[in-house]
Amino acid sequence: MANSSLKGHALEYFVRTLLYHCGFKAVPSDGLLVFDGSAGQMIQGLGECHNADVLVSPPIQTPFYFQTRLVVECKCYSDKLGIGIVRNVLGLREDINNFDIVTEDILNNRKSGRSTKQRKFPMERYLYQVALASLSGFKKTTISFAATHKIPLISFADSQIFEDIRNRIENLDRMKNKEDIKILERFFRTSKNEYYDDRIWQLADAFIQEVDNLAQKVKIGLLENGLILFLVENEKNNPHLITDDWMDYGDGYTLHWADDKKSWLLCNQDKSYYFELPDDLMRKWEESVEDSRRGAISLKEMFLSRIILFGGNSDFPEIMELSNTFMDNAKRKLEIDNR
Repeated sequence: MANSSLKGHALEYFVRTLLYHCGFKAVPSDGLLVFDGSAGQMIQGLGECHNADVLVSPPIQTPFYFQTRLVVECKCYSDKLGIGIVRNVLGLREDINNFDIVTEDILNNRKSGRSTKQRKFPMERYLYQVALASLSGFKKTTISFAATHKIPLISFADSQIFEDIRNRIENLDRMKNKEDIKILERFFRTSKNEYYDDRIWQLADAFIQEVDNLAQKVKIGLLENGLILFLVENEKNNPHLITDDWMDYGDGYTLHWADDKKSWLLCNQDKSYYFELPDDLMRKWEESVEDSRRGAISLKEMFLSRIILFGGNSDFPEIMELSNTFMDNAKRKLEIDNR
């Protein structure tokens, strides 16, 4: 695929910018366990070191546990990603989480009972989670394998939210000048994007501005099963996302779905957010033997009852709960309509 490397780096830049705006922080290279290589940031693993397309730390850490970090592998292919890619991601996660520095001196000191005070390298341990982002989506076997091994999948395919960004990345195929391609690749893969050149703004100013504008609007919602939602504050004049059932019940948010089933609206007090149902949940809904309304109620209770929201002006995520009153009313109305 022409310019596939450039498009992949552009996707990395977009994912990195999106995470930064949602409160995730860049992980600085320490020169040993995480270092800068020709391909970008590298992480030491048990068997080998690995390139990290995107490496960040979350806005908050879990108390009484190892600090966590997130690696996002970004793939820009023409077809949906097959199971082989996510197997590689699983191997990557295992290798970097099982890494440790053990030298002959350390082992001999343990045998003799001597301390290892001479250790001069950082020994802070981290727990790495590895996610997989794709511009073209995922095959069903990939989704199933990832769910089994708790590997987050981030799909930008067939999304109204990311349509313009997706098209701009695809249009990078049109670039022919090798020097211009090299300049943009270097810019896109720099972890903090410190590298600037006047030529960059001539080549990609529109793309950079669109990425920044979208990243400021999008919030990341994390479900209890690990699935990710991208939520955008709803425009009041969007005719496809207007609901006449928007009521503040005072005990949580409400959820509403459009005729296409993929488009959803989350209403919380005086704000509403548009999001698109992940493919995995869409498939569960479609496979349900129940009618659409009853299936939607089950979906809300099982998977969408609590959302951890990252983004906005706060440095800390917001934990939101689904309104019990809203759900009770929905069940009651369904039973009345089915009599």
